[in-house]
Amino acid sequence: MPETTAISQILVLGAGPVATGPACRVLRDAGFRVTVADPNPATITVDAEFADTTYVAPITPAGLAGVIAAERPDGLVVALGGPAAVASALALHEQGVLRRYGTALLGVDPVAWRRIPPVPRVCGRLVDVETLRDRHGRVSVLGTLEHIDDDAIIVPAQVTEAGDRTIRRAATAAVAANAPGAGCCSVRLVADGDSWRVVGVTPGLTRASALAAAVHGLPLAATAVQLAIGADLPTFEPTPGDRVLVALGDHAVGMGTTVLAALNAALRTTGRTCWPAGRTGLPPWLAVRLRELDTLRTRIECAPVLDAAVLRDAKRAGLSDDQIADLRPELADGAGVRRVRERLGLHPHFHGPATVLVAGPPTAGDPPPARRPDEPAVLLLGPAPDDPAEFDHACANGALALRRAGYRVAVVTASIGGVAGIADRCYLLPPRIEDILGAVHAERAIGPFLGVLPQFGGPHALAIAAGLTAAGVDVLGRPARHTETDPVRGRVLRGAVALEVVALYDGAELFLGPVCELIDPCDDDWPTSGCVLPAPSVGPRTLAVLRRRTLNLARRHGVPGMLTIRFAALPDSVLAQSVTTVASTALATASAATGVEFAQAGARLLLGGSIPRLRAEGLLPAAGEPVLDRHVVVRLPAGSGAVLGVGATVGTAFADARAAAGTTLPTGGTVLVSVAERESRGVVAPARELAALGFRVLAGPAIATALRRHGVDCTTVHSVPEADLVITNDGSAALAAQAIATQLLTC
Repeated sequence: MPETTAISQILVLGAGPVATGPACRVLRDAGFRVTVADPNPATITVDAEFADTTYVAPITPAGLAGVIAAERPDGLVVALGGPAAVASALALHEQGVLRRYGTALLGVDPVAWRRIPPVPRVCGRLVDVETLRDRHGRVSVLGTLEHIDDDAIIVPAQVTEAGDRTIRRAATAAVAANAPGAGCCSVRLVADGDSWRVVGVTPGLTRASALAAAVHGLPLAATAVQLAIGADLPTFEPTPGDRVLVALGDHAVGMGTTVLAALNAALRTTGRTCWPAGRTGLPPWLAVRLRELDTLRTRIECAPVLDAAVLRDAKRAGLSDDQIADLRPELADGAGVRRVRERLGLHPHFHGPATVLVAGPPTAGDPPPARRPDEPAVLLLGPAPDDPAEFDHACANGALALRRAGYRVAVVTASIGGVAGIADRCYLLPPRIEDILGAVHAERAIGPFLGVLPQFGGPHALAIAAGLTAAGVDVLGRPARHTETDPVRGRVLRGAVALEVVALYDGAELFLGPVCELIDPCDDDWPTSGCVLPAPSVGPRTLAVLRRRTLNLARRHGVPGMLTIRFAALPDSVLAQSVTTVASTALATASAATGVEFAQAGARLLLGGSIPRLRAEGLLPAAGEPVLDRHVVVRLPAGSGAVLGVGATVGTAFADARAAAGTTLPTGGTVLVSVAERESRGVVAPARELAALGFRVLAGPAIATALRRHGVDCTTVHSVPEADLVITNDGSAALAAQAIATQLLTC
């Protein structure tokens, strides 16, 4: 780590493609005071090990200016924050805010960054080269990626040796000439006959950078931050390997020691078993591999005996036990194939650094992992690829808490970087029983093994737990999910307020977290719902009822750990709609709002901890429960994730969340009031305030009548089924045309 004597405090911007925690820990270990600004509940960290101060703030010039004015950091790191962080930092530099507070922009040359043109869209064979650059201008190629089609990527690019040398030289030259600072930089090239042409340069950390780093097991977030503050490149020179990674879509990732193994792993992660037959325009190298796979399938199907040689080749190609069983009906199912494998002594071997372990055939050069007989192991099941990112947050915090408690922690995950640098061993595998059993076998060979914790992997991991128990694996805790308590689940209750409660239970005592009020009570899917906490509609009496009902439900289930309960609050009763005793997306929001790491506490309770002991250790407040009496937190969906906003009132917090999501509230114009007729009384006050602010208020006939009755000036418009306001203004022409059409149809 270089000496940076002029810098003592660093502000790190989050909300990018990787979590900020491991990178912040590197900075703290180097002696810096670390402040984090991040509005994303899935990547934010409130743990004191990672950051001295955490701000839930939108990554915008206005939002960051307030943080900088309050903290006066010496340096600003944007390497983890993505395009929004870079754009905001450049705006603050140009506005003079950074100069005013003496904050240096680390790892970025603003003038050079502004000169880089956007990468144009081109057709053809595309290859991305991911590079690392230090402050001295030295460049190292992290990896190459080839785009198979619009939603499939393979690492490394499947090019010839001569082609690989060509694209690496071209990318290095492009980065040396155009990169606006130290850190990650991506270069896109397109095939031009037998040569390659540079299309554009994209500075900064991207998902493609994370994919390339995963192949080498490189801690990308920590590396990017170290380069930004002046570290030299040779320290991070990646070591070449024989691993291949395939990414399908935005989430599914598979890795193996061969192209077929990686492709099959990615397909099995998505629940598919073969490449879609309708795809055309495949690159020649992929067509060759698929023909090899067809030949192997025929060999398995026609072999007189399923011997070790056939099974070894099948596993080298990434075929699962279930896929092999489909070709050998006499074995009934995957369990039958597994019994044959175990009888022949064929178990998966795992290669690579402990941060990203990949299954593959044994090789003579692989040393066996060191035995650790004094540390009992716990295997956490990570979330499925399409689960919200908050599940990765819960899994990482659960692993962190168990490591601190003295356990050896391993994680099976299909997500790159979700627990990088936190677990002792991370297995990048499809979330399937066969693959998890392979990881269990590997952990048992290292030392004592306690069992599997599925609670941090969401509903998919919970569904696997029964199969693991049948295979003889101890499943820790007694997970349950969405257990019906009152016959109201799935029903819309008129006049009800939808509430969600996060709590911890140790078998005797209850720790009640914040009560969230859902903004959209008809939406039963939390990841796409907004919420407000503390719940503005909950008074002391309702809160007492919620506490009593939560404790009774916890005792009824008898499951220690985390609880998330959804209630429907009516004027005369409170109904429990569902109980979730595994990790939920609500945990990350509750942790960011209160500063209490619910996932860490839940992990300790699952393995026998108690709430009084966690209070004594400082993981929970020494007395009482978290109370949000000074601010309001609003959670809103944004893209494929969510953002948080904080304010003194619901309105200011909502505006803050909208800014974090990349949208701003209008200060004038036209507003359409469209609610159910039974809700008309509740919109009178907001409509009156909007009209007073100068907005033109539109409403349907029934709502407009109700608004006028209460003195609100509004314009009547027809509903969408009756007219198209965009085309016909007031809808009269559309209504006349509809009437004529109806008459003609009835003649």
